[in-house]
Amino acid sequence: MFALPEVLDIMGWEVPTLWLQIPIGTALALAIGLVSLRARFLSVSGVIALGFVGFATFGLGGIAWAIPIFAFFLPSSVITRLGKSRKQRLSQLQQKGGRRDAGQVLANGGVAGALAVLWFFWREPALYFAYVTSLGAAAADTWSAELGVLSPERPRLITTWRPVDAGISGGVTALGTLGGLIGTSVVFVSALPFAAMLGSWQAYVAILGCALGGNIVDSLLGATLQEKRQCKVCGGTTERLEHCGCGTEAAGSIPGFGNDWVNLICTMVGAGLGMLAYGWVF
Repeated sequence: MFALPEVLDIMGWEVPTLWLQIPIGTALALAIGLVSLRARFLSVSGVIALGFVGFATFGLGGIAWAIPIFAFFLPSSVITRLGKSRKQRLSQLQQKGGRRDAGQVLANGGVAGALAVLWFFWREPALYFAYVTSLGAAAADTWSAELGVLSPERPRLITTWRPVDAGISGGVTALGTLGGLIGTSVVFVSALPFAAMLGSWQAYVAILGCALGGNIVDSLLGATLQEKRQCKVCGGTTERLEHCGCGTEAAGSIPGFGNDWVNLICTMVGAGLGMLAYGWVF
C-alpha cells in the first residue's frame, strides 16, 4: 500500500512525516468542513466531527486513508441536493434534515477513523480492506437513501415487501439499490491506487458484498428496531419529536434508537464482513 517516507528532507532539515500529516490532515478536513458549512452540507458540530475524522484518517493513516473517506463524503454531500424540493417535503418524516451534524458524521466515518488509529499501531493489511468496506457500506446506505426517495416506484418494506411511503426507514427500491452499488464503487475506485490487493475482481465483488450486507442490516434495523413516532395531529408516522407544530408520541420500536445508531451499526457490519472477507480473498 502507498506510504509516504518516514522522514522528509526540507531545506536540510529532517522532518518526520507524521509531524506534517497530522496538522495538514486535520486542517484539510476542517477546510473542507468549512466549505461544506457554507454550502449547508454540514452543521457546526459536523465540521468539528469531520476535523477529528480527518485527524485519524489523514493524520495517522496518510493519503491512502484520506482519499477514500473524501471520496465518500464529497459525492454523498452533493447527491443530497438532488431532488431538493421533493426531499424537503419528505423531511417531515425523517429525524434529521440534509445538513449533517456530528452524530451523522461519526456514524458514517467513526468506524473508519477507528480503523485508521488501529493501523497506526498495527500495520495489518486486513484493516485497510475493512476500512474500504466500512466506507463502502456507508456510501451504499447514503446513496441508496438519497436516490431511492427519487424513485418513480413506491418503496417496499424490506421485512414484509409491502409498499410504503417514500422516506420511511426500511423501504427499498431498485433505483436506491443501484445507487448504493454506485456509491460503493466510487469508494473502491478511490482506494485502488493505494492498495495493489484491491486490483482483482474478487476484491471488488467482496467489497460490494460487504457493503451490500451492511446496507441490508441498515434497512432491517430501520424497519424493525429504529424508533418510530406518531403525530398527534395528523396521525402520520415520523421520526421527528415534533410534527404539525406539536410533540409526537412513541409508536413502537426502541426509544432513542435513531438513524445515527442504525448507520453506525451499518458501518460496523461492513467493516466486520470486510475482515472476514479479507481471509477469503487473500
